[in-house]
Amino acid sequence: MFTKYKIRHYNFKLLIMVIALAVIGIFAVGSAEPALQNRQIGGFILGVVLMLVLSLFDYSVILNLYWVMYVVNIALLLAVIFLGEDANGAQRWLKIAGIQFQPSELAKILIILFLAQFIKKHYKKFNTFKMIFLCCILFAVPTALVLKQPDLSTTIVLCLVFALIGGILATYTDSTIPWWDSFTTALSIIAMWMLAHKYVEQWLVWLVVDVISCGLYLYKDLYFTSFLYGLYAVIAFGGYLRWKQLMNVTE
Repeated sequence: MFTKYKIRHYNFKLLIMVIALAVIGIFAVGSAEPALQNRQIGGFILGVVLMLVLSLFDYSVILNLYWVMYVVNIALLLAVIFLGEDANGAQRWLKIAGIQFQPSELAKILIILFLAQFIKKHYKKFNTFKMIFLCCILFAVPTALVLKQPDLSTTIVLCLVFALIGGILATYTDSTIPWWDSFTTALSIIAMWMLAHKYVEQWLVWLVVDVISCGLYLYKDLYFTSFLYGLYAVIAFGGYLRWKQLMNVTE
């Protein structure tokens, strides 16, 4: 059940990158709302401990429990509907043993793991209508429960735009990375919509777009354009902090 690691084979690079991103998040939260920083630090410590413990398990053993993952996922999403707590006008938080979290965030991971293992188990039958229909139903149930929570229209639009643009680029253009190109284009459209509605989170969407674009242009050997998008990422992060600061002043 446990993976027999040799310390030199442990993926320390991934661990360092995850911790670095989490630390940046802690500073960002602290600059926007100092009162929440201690809670963020507590969540970071708990998350690192949980990550290290899970990394010692054989992932194939965990994936064999894919139906358990699915049932737990549905149970948590149902619990939000009946036992969830309101926060900022949205009922999408659940408190268990004094720990408050969003089951919809956990659902993103569990549904991906479940579908990956489900498709792997039934790949020989996956070209049949029955199996495709069953897969869609299994995906639709948790998705419908998540859609009970507000403010998910952006996610829905992103999925639709991403699928449409990706299909066009893959079919009618010579793009070597059509799905990555479509992803950044879809995010840019979402960011423009959020900008028009003056959502402060639009800066975070631009940050993701700029960081990914920086890597994509680096991959295409367009180094100057890659540098520009790296600069745009810094500007986007600064814009987010500035807007949060202005919001706190007006409040």
